[in-house]
Amino acid sequence: LSANGSRLLVSASTYDGALSAMGWAAVYEWDAVSSDWVMMGSPIIGTSTNNLLGAYGTISGDGSTIAFNQNASTSTYGSSHKIISIYAWDASSSSWVIKESSIDQKSSSQNENCGEGTRGRQSTTMSLSNDGTKVAFGCQSGATPSGDTPSLTETGVIRAYNYAD
Repeated sequence: LSANGSRLLVSASTYDGALSAMGWAAVYEWDAVSSDWVMMGSPIIGTSTNNLLGAYGTISGDGSTIAFNQNASTSTYGSSHKIISIYAWDASSSSWVIKESSIDQKSSSQNENCGEGTRGRQSTTMSLSNDGTKVAFGCQSGATPSGDTPSLTETGVIRAYNYAD
């Protein structure tokens, strides 16, 4: 729900009409004239089987930006790999457009964003800033960075990103 309550993000990670778990999400805006929720643009649908788009999602405080966790394409990233996709509302085309297609949550180039090795479970929660320029996501049970106390191997981590045009 946006900060003023006028926009609502709704998602179903296992629905797409074909029962292939691609995921589905839409944003609705409250129309005071008709006293009804009206869909903004078209729904966003996952791009591949078991994409699970929308298992976790968030809307910015101003309601202009949305973000989702989803399974990445196995051909690109391998199995059990998560990414975050961010969309912005484009009023001129009345549609949601990709702002950031894939914040990689498990990449050797980013030193395993959600824990090292295969233990990290990605994006159990996420949040966008009021204006949608920042996203933070939490990860459960990530292994600790090298040098930390070994007994802390079940701690989680939080990652934050700032979007620059």
